[in-house]
Amino acid sequence: MMKKLFISMLAVAALTVSCSDDDTTGGDTAITVDANDFQGTFTEAGVIRLDAGLTYKLTGAVVIEDGVELEIPAGTVIEAVGGTSSYIAIAQGGLIDVQGTATNPVVMTSGLATKTAGDWGGLVLCGKAPSNKGGSVTAEVSGLTYGGTETTDSSGSIRYLRVEYAGATFNSSKEFNGVSFFGVGSGTTVDYVQVFEGNDDGFEFFGGNVTANHLVVNNPTDDAFDWTEGWQGAGSFWYADLTSGRGHRIIEADNLEADNNATPISSPTITNLTGVGNGDGTEDDGLKIRRGTKGDFDNIVLVGHNESIEIDDAATTAFFAAGSELIFTNVAITTTDALMNVDGTDFSTRADVIATYPNAVITENATATGAGSGTAVPAWAQGWTTGL
Repeated sequence: MMKKLFISMLAVAALTVSCSDDDTTGGDTAITVDANDFQGTFTEAGVIRLDAGLTYKLTGAVVIEDGVELEIPAGTVIEAVGGTSSYIAIAQGGLIDVQGTATNPVVMTSGLATKTAGDWGGLVLCGKAPSNKGGSVTAEVSGLTYGGTETTDSSGSIRYLRVEYAGATFNSSKEFNGVSFFGVGSGTTVDYVQVFEGNDDGFEFFGGNVTANHLVVNNPTDDAFDWTEGWQGAGSFWYADLTSGRGHRIIEADNLEADNNATPISSPTITNLTGVGNGDGTEDDGLKIRRGTKGDFDNIVLVGHNESIEIDDAATTAFFAAGSELIFTNVAITTTDALMNVDGTDFSTRADVIATYPNAVITENATATGAGSGTAVPAWAQGWTTGL
């Protein structure tokens, strides 16, 4: 009788352990992929654990669906070889875990013999945080759904990642960016990420609440940083270098082009930013603030721009004039033209700005440090990045 009871107890214990494993988020199921043909839409709950000792050939789209996690250890290299059909997208409910380090970053790059901007798509994250385009909308690249009401939604964690030669043309009117955040929530970690030699923008935020720190962009074909659709997150320690002559603006900031008053209104907090422009007179504003966005900018260093700050559109100008919803503090500027252009009028000095907009907040600080070292490459950006 005691022997039967003991065996019965063992069976119950084994069953309990089995149920516990099955109930973990995403399960413990390991999903195997082919390192020489990495592509596919993954829908079965589980974890894709890449091997740091391998180079993965991205031959098509990798789509991580709800309940699936993509885990990428330090030192992993992913080489894209399939043009616009090669990209990595994290769908709503999917997770990415990039585990790079300062001495051993994860690298996503072109696998072509001659590498150039736009060789492959890039990295796309789609979350459940709000967008002012609607409750559930379709990403302009990847075709995945994003948006919702979950401001604290998590798409995973990204640390020490380098994205190179991304930004392929998706169709005749849409291009990938280096990294695109569609409705990504504040539960997502984004820290120490570089976009190098990309087509279109380095980083673009489409709504959401994600905070992204220690970002580096050099040599994009368009803007370093871009936001729209009601992004209400934050960014600290951003460094952008456009001296290659290909890029346009350090920041292009919108609320929503179709409706400048759409809610939620874009209103991020940006601190510790350095933007080195190309000074060629072609869309080379340091900060292009327009289409109804708000924002709080502090400790900003801008050099090499014909107009350091440009504010367009009635809604944006009204926020600036009010002095509480669009502000610029501790700004160090070297400019060849105007300190600021507001609604089509150039202002050479801060005193000129305040004479017209007495409640506006813009303060200068010649010793502002920006991303950490003024116009120089900051210490935190050295070692794991390239091309600086």
